[in-house]
Amino acid sequence: MHASNWLARIKRIVPDLIVVIAFLIAGLKYTSGISEIVDIGLADETAYLMRGIAFLRLALPTPENAPLYAVWYSLLARVSPDRIGLYYLNYIWVTILPPVLFYILLRRFQVSLITSSLFALFLLITNANFAVWPKVNHFALIVLLVFLILATIPKSFVLSSAIVALGCLAASYVRPELYYAFAICFAISAVIFFFRERTLLNAAALGCLVLIAVSVGLTVGFPVGGEDRSLVAFGQHFSMNWLAWTNYPGLSPWTDWQQILEMNFGKVTGIGDAVSSNPSLFARHVLTNAMNLPRALFATFAPHANLFLPYPMRLTEMYLLPALVIAGIVLYRKTILSRMPISTRTESRLLFLTGVICLVLILAILIIFPRAHYMVILGTLLLAVVAVVIDPFKDREINAVRAIVIALIVIAISPSAVNLMGPLPRQRPTLQAIQFLRGLRVTETTRLLDADLGYSSYLSGNFTSIPPYQKSKPFYTFIREQKINMIMESENLLNDSRFRDDKEWKAFQENYESAGFVKLALPDGKRALYVDESILPPTN
Repeated sequence: MHASNWLARIKRIVPDLIVVIAFLIAGLKYTSGISEIVDIGLADETAYLMRGIAFLRLALPTPENAPLYAVWYSLLARVSPDRIGLYYLNYIWVTILPPVLFYILLRRFQVSLITSSLFALFLLITNANFAVWPKVNHFALIVLLVFLILATIPKSFVLSSAIVALGCLAASYVRPELYYAFAICFAISAVIFFFRERTLLNAAALGCLVLIAVSVGLTVGFPVGGEDRSLVAFGQHFSMNWLAWTNYPGLSPWTDWQQILEMNFGKVTGIGDAVSSNPSLFARHVLTNAMNLPRALFATFAPHANLFLPYPMRLTEMYLLPALVIAGIVLYRKTILSRMPISTRTESRLLFLTGVICLVLILAILIIFPRAHYMVILGTLLLAVVAVVIDPFKDREINAVRAIVIALIVIAISPSAVNLMGPLPRQRPTLQAIQFLRGLRVTETTRLLDADLGYSSYLSGNFTSIPPYQKSKPFYTFIREQKINMIMESENLLNDSRFRDDKEWKAFQENYESAGFVKLALPDGKRALYVDESILPPTN
């Protein structure tokens, strides 16, 4: 390639490079001071973190438990060995990378620089990007965005769909339901190969894709093979709907889902069993999810960090941005309508493949539940489609000077996440509890009864968490057999029917001294910690 061609290509990418750097800076600005804003999330996210720590010893999770996310966490752990720091380091980068990659994807979709910047800025500040937890879906989104960007490079539909299929395969080791998107995209690429694009390169690409899928499946496992994870997800979320329908007292969808499932479907080992056992009730569950899906999608993406108004007026601004978008569409309606057929035709291949992924995600949401973190990938891909279709600035040429102006505006108006989460100081009860437990300086072997699932992950190696679902006997027998010498009295434990209905547990709360325990108040003033006196270090 001639030097002049290289210079022309570099000149074309300079504006985008400037804006990408601006979004990296804006993202760092947005997430600065994150540990003062966000509390540690236990349960799911902490479990993912610990699988990443385990991968440092080459212990890979099962394919249903996001092994690729564990690999990512293990890489970050080499930068931040402290687990609290690791939690926040991951939080920062899975917040910054989606809008950066989203901007690049829109530009590859031939969306104008102005529209791409506006949509990427919205993705940066939306509730879906920062506040939604756990973050596993954000990492899956990052994987998909990378491969969708790569899929814009080849001109061959077979190669593009094969790259998207490979991305879905990789992302399925983060979110297992995406394995079905992999299968569909691979089938599309195979059909097009046999009927339209039968070249040696395409044959080699499809062959390599099959080899990768089979090799990884045989080595790591197939993400959709087991029923346990999907049954738990379905059972807990069906229980949420069922309890909303019936107002049945005294049961929790998280701890009593097996009982609720058996009450409605009998003893089932998979979702298919539930469908065949009580199809009408399953249909009601799906219909309820379908009715709640649009509202859940809006509630996940519409709230955002305020750009124009003070935090107390966040609800006003939540409706202000959609109103501005609608006003812009009305204002530029003639331009949008005239360009819409051209845009959709030009990017039809990738829009079609993006639609395949969205369809799979919608089906998974209807079967499980439209929770906020399930909306992250779907909503972002739908935003991409909207940006392609309505882009009103498609013919605006942007040079480096104008790109610098846009970059400076992005950096200047990007808020702090405080504008989303609320003014300081913010309560972070879990982080404060972890710091309190560390401050006890307990060195004895400690078995902590923990209904919040994960405190021991941030403590020294002598701590082990005992989940409440292991309890099947009276309280004193349970703690004796499990050798429990520390108990976190949280709301989750108090509401767990295994303890709430146990007379021995109630007696222990009233007379813990007779069992050799002391009661310590946690910093939030709402929870307590029962500690066996024998493991506390002597006071000076």
